[in-house]
Amino acid sequence: SSGINAEYGEAKMKSMSLDLDKLLEEKKLDIELSHKQALLKMQHELDGELDEEKSLLREKHEKEVNHLELELNKRKDKVVKDQEELLSELQEEFRKQKEAIQEDHEQQLAFVRDRNKSELSIVQLASNYAMV
Repeated sequence: SSGINAEYGEAKMKSMSLDLDKLLEEKKLDIELSHKQALLKMQHELDGELDEEKSLLREKHEKEVNHLELELNKRKDKVVKDQEELLSELQEEFRKQKEAIQEDHEQQLAFVRDRNKSELSIVQLASNYAMV
């Protein structure tokens, strides 16, 4: 009877040991599952933070680009205005020089006409004198 009890006790111990192993394996799987779920949750949170950071950076970049475009347009407008002013000044200077050249030319023509008249008068006087 003690042999049967010993065998029964041994079988009971093995059964309990198998049950413990099974329980430990289940606990291990539960812990792994919880760990993986926690990692997934953290990953989702990090993905959300990353998306938010990307969105903020995109907005900041757009603002900087818009600001730079405005600055560029202001500079372009100033360059165009400066060029228009310079062109106007050059046109005015050209007009003045053209007028001065025309005046000089007219004075030279008047001088040549007067000289020609004088020479003609001298020729006419000489001719009249020769006839006499």
